[in-house]
Amino acid sequence: MITTVSKELLDFLKEFESFRSKPYLCPSKVPTIGYGTTYYFDTKKRVTIADKPINEDEALRLKLGHINEVFAPLVNKLCRDDLKQNEFDALVSFVYNAGATYISKNGTKKYYNLFRNVNTRLSGKEMFNYWSNCAVTGGGVRLNGLIRRRKREAEMYLK
Repeated sequence: MITTVSKELLDFLKEFESFRSKPYLCPSKVPTIGYGTTYYFDTKKRVTIADKPINEDEALRLKLGHINEVFAPLVNKLCRDDLKQNEFDALVSFVYNAGATYISKNGTKKYYNLFRNVNTRLSGKEMFNYWSNCAVTGGGVRLNGLIRRRKREAEMYLK
C-alpha cells in the first residue's frame, strides 16, 4: 500500500491548483484559498471569503495536510492494495480536485464507478475513456481546464 505521493504529483497539483493567497470562489462557487483548499484540515473550519490571506508556505502546509490526512487515505480505502505510484498519484489528484466529502457522499452514485473500474482492472483504453468524461464540470458548466486536467490525470494513471 502506497501512503506517500510523489514529487511529480505535488508539482502537478501546483500547476493545476495555482496559488492564490486570498480567498476566492472556485467555478463551483465554493470559497477556496491557497492551492485549491476549501477547508483548514487542522481546524476543520471551512474557508470563507472573509478569511485573511495566507502565504505560499501556509498554502503548501494545507495542501500536504489534506493529502496526507484525507486524500491519500481515502484512495487507499477505496482502491485495491497493488496500485503503482503513478496510479496512486493520479487518483489522489482526482480526489483532491473533486473533494473527499463529495466523493464520500456521492460515491455509490457517480465517482465510485471510477474506483470500481480501478479495482476490476479495467483496461487502459477503457479507463482513459471513462476518466476523460468524469467530473469535468464546475457548477454544472464543462470547463476546459478540468477536461485538460482529467486527460493529464489519465495519462499519469496509464504511464
